[in-house]
Amino acid sequence: MDELRKKAAELEKVLRAILDGAKAETRGLTEDEQTKYDETRTKLDGLDKLIVEEEQLAEIEAKRAKPASEPVGPDGGTETREGDEGDLEIRVGSDRWLDRGFASLGENLQAIAFASDETNPQELHDKRLRHIEMESRAISGLSESVPGDGGFLLQKDFITAIRDRMHEQGQILSGVRKTPIAPSSTGLKFNVINETSRKDGSRSGGVRGYWTDEAAAFTKSAPKLRQVELTVNKLTALLYATGELIADAPALTERANRDFGDELLFKVEDALWEGDGSGKPTGMLGHAGTINITKESGQAANTIVPENIVKMYSRAMNRQNGAWYINQDIEPQLWLMSLAVGTGGGPVFMPAGGLSGAPFATLLGRPVIAVEFASTLGTSGDIAFCDWDAYEFIDKGTPQFDSSIHVRFLNDEETFRAIYRLDGQPLHNVKLTPFKGTTTTAHFITLADRS
Repeated sequence: MDELRKKAAELEKVLRAILDGAKAETRGLTEDEQTKYDETRTKLDGLDKLIVEEEQLAEIEAKRAKPASEPVGPDGGTETREGDEGDLEIRVGSDRWLDRGFASLGENLQAIAFASDETNPQELHDKRLRHIEMESRAISGLSESVPGDGGFLLQKDFITAIRDRMHEQGQILSGVRKTPIAPSSTGLKFNVINETSRKDGSRSGGVRGYWTDEAAAFTKSAPKLRQVELTVNKLTALLYATGELIADAPALTERANRDFGDELLFKVEDALWEGDGSGKPTGMLGHAGTINITKESGQAANTIVPENIVKMYSRAMNRQNGAWYINQDIEPQLWLMSLAVGTGGGPVFMPAGGLSGAPFATLLGRPVIAVEFASTLGTSGDIAFCDWDAYEFIDKGTPQFDSSIHVRFLNDEETFRAIYRLDGQPLHNVKLTPFKGTTTTAHFITLADRS
């Protein structure tokens, strides 16, 4: 395994040298450099896949090597010691039970709360906390959130569950292009095709096809690349838990899962919508690659008219994957919106069809989803057509958790802190000019102020 990682590191150095050479001369890659870069990247991708498969196989082999049932201790017994919080029952003898970990998030947080109280002797701390820490350090080579630094790690499956809940339930986060990065990494650099136009000679930044006579030489072309760099930002959340709540593991599990997951999800999605990129992700609202449709001449304040919808939709680059995102304030406008047809007319907005119909209302056949992050009626961002697959999102996999009794000591409350490291930005930083015509398109379309 070490040999595979060493070879991967060598290939990464080759890729870095190629890009740095071109960057130093302020140019794109030559044909030979591009060929070498692509061949090296293919080898690196193969090695990365092989490393993952080796790790998975090693985990399977390790599990099969364990006996079907393991005693808790030499005699399967326990030992009772007296502490400041009363009698504490701990396991003794063999430490093989450590691999089983905590049964629930609440139990894990209870152990953290007890160990964070400096008045409790260290020998009474749950050994599973130290076991989790050592496993994490073995994987990442880091010592973040260890007892000596004033905190403890949560068991991995619990923090993974909180992260998964965010990515599955988020109306925006569930649709972005996600790239987890290594625990030891602080960011990600990657190349994207620098395409600004679909006209001949500009597609894919310069790739061009030709109709060629038999036996005639090919005409060469090459793509132009643009480097995107994401650097993780820190998002934090605090949870106060009373002594009574800490004593109730199931209730603590429910509250921690709900409160931490909901708050972190809210802050992340708000940043994806309109983050300024300073200490947080860059949002789609106001981004250079977002098209902002102007209001109609004479359009009344705080209104949305059918012409707005038609013009927004006509500029969407990927209609099949896009959806409308709105503030609930604009729904009365949508319900009353219609298109005049002769002396009659027809509705523009189609509400959800109940239990037998689609889960979302639709505009021009695409879902309409109400989100809190959209601006109020009349302000840019109150309605947007978005293809979130064109948004690149990275995180360090799972939040980090710490605990302290000192912040709310007089209130008999324990403080749990979550730190989530992430970043993101739209993939395209310009509007795209079509093959024919001059009207640009984009993955994110908004409507200008009408206040």
